[in-house]
Amino acid sequence: MRKRLAIGLTAIALLFILAVARRHELLRFVLQEGAGLATGYHVQITHVQVGWGAASLPGVRVDRGGEPLLDARTIAARYSLRDLFPGSSHRYGLRSVDVEGAKLTLIRFKDGSFNFNLPHAATQHGPAHVNAVPLRFSVRLRDARIELREPSAYDASAK
Repeated sequence: MRKRLAIGLTAIALLFILAVARRHELLRFVLQEGAGLATGYHVQITHVQVGWGAASLPGVRVDRGGEPLLDARTIAARYSLRDLFPGSSHRYGLRSVDVEGAKLTLIRFKDGSFNFNLPHAATQHGPAHVNAVPLRFSVRLRDARIELREPSAYDASAK
């Protein structure tokens, strides 16, 4: 019995040490797969760096069905963990988002649809809950561009 308990505790300790040592790789995997499952897009992140008040995602690429949507050199966010608790001044603790070297590719298909989906508003029954904490943060774009494509356009210059 003692031998099994010692082996079990050793295995748990090793898993904990591995999780702490590889936390950024685990977080990168969770972010990629979670964002992919939640949105239906294929998300690739080269590396994740997370601290107590900031996170950086270098090399972010988002596509859907092989068609590119977003390619960003770096996406960085500043936040306050204190603001996740009641009495906060920023909703979700978010303070700022900096995007560097981004290229947003919008493609209009023959049927008039685009390569991205806008979320539909959920219908609520009864009075809507109003969140008193403001969604207030700054966004900074550097070296960003938008490319519009329409492969089925009649005019060749519009493609």
